[in-house]
Amino acid sequence: MTTVKTTPMMWLPLVIGLMLAISACSGLGPTRIETEEVYRKHAGEPIDRIRYTGFVQDWQPVGSDAVMLSLARNRYFLLDLGAGCHLEARSSETLGLETGVSRQISRFDRIRFRDTSCQIEEIRPVDYQAARTEIREMQQEGSPSG
Repeated sequence: MTTVKTTPMMWLPLVIGLMLAISACSGLGPTRIETEEVYRKHAGEPIDRIRYTGFVQDWQPVGSDAVMLSLARNRYFLLDLGAGCHLEARSSETLGLETGVSRQISRFDRIRFRDTSCQIEEIRPVDYQAARTEIREMQQEGSPSG
């Protein structure tokens, strides 16, 4: 009887193959970049201002230079930011608004991420329900590119 001694390096090809198979299965559905493109696609024409209750329900970075705000009554807006804010939006956990008029967000107001204040260049309403429907369809198709 012959005994075969195994070393960790002998298992490496098997482990890499399993990791590749698992990552291929988990790649089903849209990527973060594709999801962000859907939100941009469903953003309407630019508007000058947003009236709101003074409370932002949620927000998320969209791409490297924009954020999407969720306001009361299921209203969503894409705010394109000035240059230099792309890294701050992705890494920040909090967002502050610096507005000139109470309960209103206007072009050229500012958003604060940590120690950086970013100018709002453009505001566009987002048809969030249409965007979520398209994202769900992409997930059901099981293909990142649809």
